[in-house]
Amino acid sequence: MKPDLRERYLCEAGYERAAWHPPAGPEQVALENWLKGFVAVIASCVAAIGVIAALNNNFGPSATTDRMERIVAQLDRMNAIRPETAQAIERIISQPGYDCERVACDQNLKARNMAVRFRLETSLAEKASAGGVEVASSAKPAGGIASSRAE
Repeated sequence: MKPDLRERYLCEAGYERAAWHPPAGPEQVALENWLKGFVAVIASCVAAIGVIAALNNNFGPSATTDRMERIVAQLDRMNAIRPETAQAIERIISQPGYDCERVACDQNLKARNMAVRFRLETSLAEKASAGGVEVASSAKPAGGIASSRAE
């Protein structure tokens, strides 16, 4: 004897809305399949947009050089910087995208990048040493803060 699905899945039989009803027919199955396909298409579109956004890095060598120039301008206005700030700036500029020696750049951008990297490393060394912190940098400051004040 085959059980009736309407009787088997009744929950709280006194309430009409609590009863489970099997699909009405092929229209219901078709609608459910269409909705599943629609949800899959929407999910794949959202995933594709996420992948495109992740791969679309708008920080090319020109933008990173501009960013380093803005950082140097900010550092020039400061008297001293905290060690965490110096370490964060060094960590950022040590990334390959910030160095035209490791990324393809034209000659003008390469010269600009090298100049701003030198200015940034010099400024970092001066400002960090003014704050009592030594920064491991490849650039040697041309003149310390004490020597510029003595003149």
